[in-house]
Amino acid sequence: MSKAVVDRKALTASVDRGIDKAMPKSLDSMRRRIQGNYKARSRPSRPGESPSVHSFGRMSLQNVQVEYNARKKTGYVGPALLSGQRSLVETDQPLPGLLEGGGWITVPEVSWDGERWFTETRRRRAKPGQKRRKRRVRMAARPAIGPAFNAEVQSGNTLSPWQNVVTNG
Repeated sequence: MSKAVVDRKALTASVDRGIDKAMPKSLDSMRRRIQGNYKARSRPSRPGESPSVHSFGRMSLQNVQVEYNARKKTGYVGPALLSGQRSLVETDQPLPGLLEGGGWITVPEVSWDGERWFTETRRRRAKPGQKRRKRRVRMAARPAIGPAFNAEVQSGNTLSPWQNVVTNG
């Protein structure tokens, strides 16, 4: 045992290099899987299905961020903050969290006669003489990130930071 000499600094540096190389690849693989779970289609998704995406580009659910902090050896994969034009629908939580786990939303509605109610939109605003109300609606979960994570773990693509980190050379 006295003949075994370990250069701790070299070993730590080698492990850190391996982690810095493996983690971004693993996080990017997760990002691609999450983006693939959002389906581009015109119809709304059914409860339990992955969410439908009706727009593309910067202001889309498919805009998934990947961040890796090499100093802390931590990574983040998740939806980008959707800020911009606000909806008339009120929620207590951001849209990605609402889609993932479900929750309650408040929908504004308008009516001429008080019997038939229509969702108030930016195009269909309440006019003078119309009745208004707010209706609380339970939105069922439409998960995309949880199933993507489970599929990545099952496929073996989520590399442990310690796998194949220390090599000869």
